Amino acid sequence: MADDGEGVAYECVRPRNPNAPIEMWALDGSDTTFRFNGVTWGGTKPCDDGELRISKFPPVRINGSLMYLQRGYKGSTAQDPEAVRHGHVRADDLSQAGLAKLRRPVSPGARNGRPCARTKNVAYFNNPGPIPENFQYKPKEDSSDWDNYGDPAQVDGEYHPPGLHYNYLLWSWPTDAQNTAKKNPGGGQIRAVIKKNDRIRLCDVAPIISPAYKEGKTEVIGYVRGMYGRARSNSGQSVEGWFVHSWRPADSSRWTELVSRTPVP
Repeated sequence: MADDGEGVAYECVRPRNPNAPIEMWALDGSDTTFRFNGVTWGGTKPCDDGELRISKFPPVRINGSLMYLQRGYKGSTAQDPEAVRHGHVRADDLSQAGLAKLRRPVSPGARNGRPCARTKNVAYFNNPGPIPENFQYKPKEDSSDWDNYGDPAQVDGEYHPPGLHYNYLLWSWPTDAQNTAKKNPGGGQIRAVIKKNDRIRLCDVAPIISPAYKEGKTEVIGYVRGMYGRARSNSGQSVEGWFVHSWRPADSSRWTELVSRTPVP
């Protein structure tokens, strides 16, 4: 087991059939068309090439099957030379030895991954959209992109399926690396892939407004607002997490929302 320092453990898992493309599913049961095969990890290489990087969250039942969350990172696949995506993969696509590693999932924290104690009478329809590419959630960096949480199917990597728009429910909200007590504060950990027009029920949890820094600088050029909500898989399982509600430039009071109170075309 590995721990990325953000309080979320993951396991490196071999697929059951290394030669077969592994499908990536969204919470609503749709096939995103992304595939995990020929995985080559980049950066600090969290796993061996060919392995999947599976978060130790409880599995989610989608399309009647148990699925685990594959964590993306720097690297490539046979489909995309620039990105390894986040997505739900079937337990049946993982090796028995790998599944054995996942038998004890991580537990919810004080603010992360917890079921809603109460919900508000507010429901949103998810509406993924771009976040300014120069918005960074860490100061003095140029690779902590907020737009990874806006419309990643259309901004990450080279393979951009026409008409596909999704973003995420997050187990943990991105931090800005100002808290030196944390070992490795950083990006929000994905809990579920939610597509355009998926319904999100708002939980009675205070929102978070985080700064957006200029690339390579400490200058705050905007803000991103996160809220905590509940979505359901097409098999009826509830999944809770943080989601990007809206963003705004620092010199404007107008928020651009990534959700809608009515279905979006």
